[in-house]
Amino acid sequence: MNPNYVAQKSIVKAFTPLCVLFFWLIIPAFIIVFRIIALKSERFEFYDDHVIHKYGVLNKNEDRKPFFRVNGVNFKQSLLGSIFNYGDLIVDATGKWDFALDGIKDPRALKTFLETRGARESDFQNIVHN
Repeated sequence: MNPNYVAQKSIVKAFTPLCVLFFWLIIPAFIIVFRIIALKSERFEFYDDHVIHKYGVLNKNEDRKPFFRVNGVNFKQSLLGSIFNYGDLIVDATGKWDFALDGIKDPRALKTFLETRGARESDFQNIVHN
């Protein structure tokens, strides 16, 4: 025997304000966690004659650039940056490659390191002639 009428629950009930709020909080939380993991996996390694930029979470990437002499370092730090000790550096390097380092931890120490990279003129002459 068939029923005369079948009543079903509405899926609209699932979208109560609490569920919508939960949905809109979970997605940003996943995005924040992914960005934290991505930022923790990004690094710059400075050597005598080159810089290696390593980045990527699932796909590992590595860029190697020549790095001989620093002509100048521009330093920017916001109020939050000074509280949490991060900032931005723009490095004017000899040659074609100038680079920006955004959101670097302990930017003053890196700025000091880079400013000591201002090579002596004899070092620069050796690089040019080789």
